[in-house]
Parts: sequence; C-alpha cells; structure tokens
Amino acid sequence: MRRFLWTALASLLLLWVAGGPGHSATISVGDGFDYETISAAISNATDGDILLVAPGVYDTTRGETFPLRPTAAITIRASSEDARPVIRTEHISRTFAFDNIDSATLEGLEITPGELTAFQIRSSTVTIRNSKTSNENAGQPQGLIDATDSVVELVGCQISHFLDMRNGSTISCTRSRLILKDCEFLTSTRTVGFGLLIRGDRCPEVILENSSFREMQPVIGPLILLDNRSEPIGGLTIEDCTMTESGSSSFLIQYENYNANIRRLNLSDNTGGRPDDPGYALSAVGGTTQLVESNISNNESIGGAQVISGTLSVEHSTIEGNGGDGLSAEYLYLNDSIVRDNGGVGVSANHFQIENAEISNNGYAGIVHLTSPLTLEGPSAATDTAISGNGERLSQYSGSLDILAAGVHVRRNSHFTRCQVMENRKETNNGSAGV
Repeated sequence: MRRFLWTALASLLLLWVAGGPGHSATISVGDGFDYETISAAISNATDGDILLVAPGVYDTTRGETFPLRPTAAITIRASSEDARPVIRTEHISRTFAFDNIDSATLEGLEITPGELTAFQIRSSTVTIRNSKTSNENAGQPQGLIDATDSVVELVGCQISHFLDMRNGSTISCTRSRLILKDCEFLTSTRTVGFGLLIRGDRCPEVILENSSFREMQPVIGPLILLDNRSEPIGGLTIEDCTMTESGSSSFLIQYENYNANIRRLNLSDNTGGRPDDPGYALSAVGGTTQLVESNISNNESIGGAQVISGTLSVEHSTIEGNGGDGLSAEYLYLNDSIVRDNGGVGVSANHFQIENAEISNNGYAGIVHLTSPLTLEGPSAATDTAISGNGERLSQYSGSLDILAAGVHVRRNSHFTRCQVMENRKETNNGSAGV
C-alpha cells in the first residue's frame, strides 16, 4: 500500500512538472518548423519559452506583423551561431514593443529598423545579447531604444549608423537602469538637428563596461548626456571604455547629479567645442567623480575633465594634448598623474590636493585657484609635484580668471612641499613667471 501511494505521488509530481506553470518549451521558427514567423511563435509562447529562429529574413513579405509584442517572459535566440536571422522592419513601424514583461532576452539577431524606434520598452526588463543593428539603409528613424521605468542591458552588440535621425537619441532612457557591456558603437554621422548617442533622464544607475565608441559625429550636444538633477544622486560606472575619432559641439560625456566611478577610460583623438569657447571631453555637475588609470588626450578644441559644484579625484591618469584646460573642479584631488601640453590652464580648482604629479607645458598657467566662494576649510596643498614649462600662450589669454603667473597663481592659503616650479614663461602681461 505504501509503495502504491509513493508511486501515485511521484506520478502526480511528474504531471505537475510537465504541465504546470513552471514548464518551458523550445519553439522552432522558420521554414518547415513549428512556426514560420516570429509573430506567430510569440503569440503562442508562455513564460520561460525559448524561440529558436532559423537563418533567413523575417519581414512583412514573409507574414511578420510589426511591432513584435511579446506578452510573456521569453527568449528569442538565433538557432545557429554561424548565421544571424535578419528581422527587417519597414516604413513607419517599430520592431519590438515590450510592456510589463518581467524578463525578455534577444540573442544573436540582426535588426534592421523602420522609421520608428526599434525597441520600445515600458516597465520591462530586456536583455539584448550578441546582436547587430544598423540604420545605414533605413531612412531616418527615431532611434534604437526608447525605455521608460525599465531595465535595459546590451551585451556584445554592434550598433552603427544611428545618429542621423530626426531629433532623437540612439538610446533614450527615462527612470531606467541602463547597462552596456562589450558593445561597439561606430560610424554614426549627424547631419541635421539635435541627436544624442545616449540620453538618460532621471536614471538611477548607468553602467558602461568594455565598450567602444568610434567615429560618432553629432552636430549639436554631447554624445552621452545623463540628467539626474531632480532625483537622489545616481550611480555611474564606466570601465574599460574607449571613445575615439568622434566629435561634439560641446562635451563628449556630460552628466549631472551622479557619483561616478570611472576606470581605464580612453577619450582620445576626438574633436569638439570651439577654439574660442572649448568644452570638455568629460563634464559633470555635482557629485563626486573618480577618474582612475584613464587617458584623456589629443582632443581638439576641448579640455580634459571638469566637475562643477562637486569633487574630481584623479589617480594614475594622463590628461595630455587637449585643446582646452586640463582639469577643473570645485575640489580637486590629483595623485600620481600627468597633466601636460594642454592648450589652456593645466589645473584649476577652488581647493586642490596634489601629490606626485607632473603639470607641464600647458598653454596658460600650471595651477590656478578659481574665484568661486570656498566652503571647505584648510589650505590647498601640493607635494612632490613638478610645475614646469607652462604659460607659452598666456599673453593670448582672454578668459574670466585674472591669471598673473605662468607657473602657479594661488588666491588662498596653500602649502607646497618638495615641488619644482621652473622654466615657466618668463614674461607675462602682469605678474611673475613662477608663483
């Protein structure tokens, strides 16, 4: 009797596992498979199902209906690693629309968008992996991703030709968490209007890791703009990223009200700003920015990094050969770093703590105190630092500061210990070459 009861219970358990709500299925999509279209497969899928899509073109001529609207937490994946299925959207339509989906994953796909945003994401968690998308031949869409109150993660994706569009952003996120890992953005030329690569509005967290941005050329505005001014301070992480051969009319990366942890960032050989009013490659308002083991160099007509009304901490980094100022912040901490050959002031701050640094051959002065009111008590200080060869362009200076020294111009109590101040410009308009 006991054996019979155990057998019956085991049978019931197997039936529950096979037919219960936790069961997931693998659905094949393509010619001769379970469904010929992704649309049909989606309409019959339930939570946890995996749609394996065979190579081929999936568009309206095949019978696809756009936008594709998953109603369950599913995965849509290429059936083969050797050939991507191409989802081709035409005319005024979106490719995907996600609304209140706990978890959806797209993997190994190639997306050709139509003239509306390719991915509209609302109150959902969406991951896009190892996929490719290009707007090279798709007219002028609104952008790639438009997300609100969501979590969006892109991993191993290649994205190109997306800035030339109607006043949109390639990736636009509102009150959303954005994660980019191992992605490549390239060749996006902006010809008219206002377009951004990434726009974040009140996003609590943004993570960029091991990604590259190359040949991005907008006309107006920064490439990456994150505005969190009306919310609690957000978190920004940038690690092992490169932006090169790109341009902006003002800043490359601009954010407000974030604590930023930036490591091994390479911003080099970009253009931006104007010769008479250069912006910065990296610009922040508020919060604390930590810049570690990073390189900001050879950016034409723009400076290195600035933090307005906040703290900038720079360690083991190089700020070199930029068209504007090297570093500027309300509170600046500079350690084991090089600031040299920049077109403007090397370092400017209300309060600075500098140790074991080289500040040399900058166009105006090496170190300058800003004139803003100071709230932090105690003197500025520099230790074991070389300040040399600065001021070559000081006679051309026309900025708001009254710079009277090519080497160091301090306006508040400052301590210099074991520093070299030498070979700075011998003649200035009014003042000294040294301190």
